[in-house]
Amino acid sequence: MRSPKCKQVGHTREFFDFIEGYPELQFGGVRLKNCPIPIEVGGHPLFSIKSPEVDGEPFMFSGLFSDQFGNVSLVIEDNEWRAATTAWDIEVKGKTITIREAHKTIHLVLRVDPPKALIVERLDMSFGGIHFNASGDFLRVTYPNGGGGEFTSCVADNCRIGISF
Repeated sequence: MRSPKCKQVGHTREFFDFIEGYPELQFGGVRLKNCPIPIEVGGHPLFSIKSPEVDGEPFMFSGLFSDQFGNVSLVIEDNEWRAATTAWDIEVKGKTITIREAHKTIHLVLRVDPPKALIVERLDMSFGGIHFNASGDFLRVTYPNGGGGEFTSCVADNCRIGISF
């Protein structure tokens, strides 16, 4: 049996179509609007948004998601998303991407809300030593020293950097 193309190249890919204005990111309990860098970790953008180079073209959204062990599972680069084939399961249904790191262990549910929002509905991720756990309108952030914070119903609007960890 032949190997699927996504296994051969190491990822599956598709594009987000942000067609109407500045993309927004709903990251658990935090809504980030009009922020070129919605979230940064350790001084490095976890997500970034570039303005169109030509009027009428879309904004370019980039970012990444990793599993609870810090292994990158989904990369977004200029609106193109690529899911690593190392994930246990990748499911795309309609506007929703679900990534499982093991049987019944969902670590990311990402939904597009056209025409301009990307919504993290569920997340269990470690990046740069920080653990992010999101569910619905709730975000818990845990630092390596055990400290952390919880966010619900927060909005960052018109900031150069929405949140910096």
